[in-house]
Amino acid sequence: MHTSHHLSGDDATDLRRRTRFMEQLDIAIRSANRELLSKALPQLDHDAFFRLAVGVAKVRASYLAAVMAVDWHAPSADEIARLADLRGQYEEAKAGFDALRHAVDRGYAPLHLGETPHSDGE
Repeated sequence: MHTSHHLSGDDATDLRRRTRFMEQLDIAIRSANRELLSKALPQLDHDAFFRLAVGVAKVRASYLAAVMAVDWHAPSADEIARLADLRGQYEEAKAGFDALRHAVDRGYAPLHLGETPHSDGE
């Protein structure tokens, strides 16, 4: 049995309409995000982004240090509760960082790059 890979006229028209709709949707999403995020994050620059990255790393380090400090043969309820709290902090910090990174990557957030810090050999 031979099947054709050609679209019928109606299918091709429908595909073009859906493609055009998705392009318009992407434009609307980008526009709304740019407008709202430029107001919410007016100072988003290299330093602010890296401060957030360091903050996430600190929360991760606190969580993992606490995990390593637990006696896993007999963990107390307080230790488990503390770990759950620290894990929640880490997961929220990471999710926030990932969301911001996605917004910058998609062009939603106004990242003011200018001159980036660099090493001068010192």
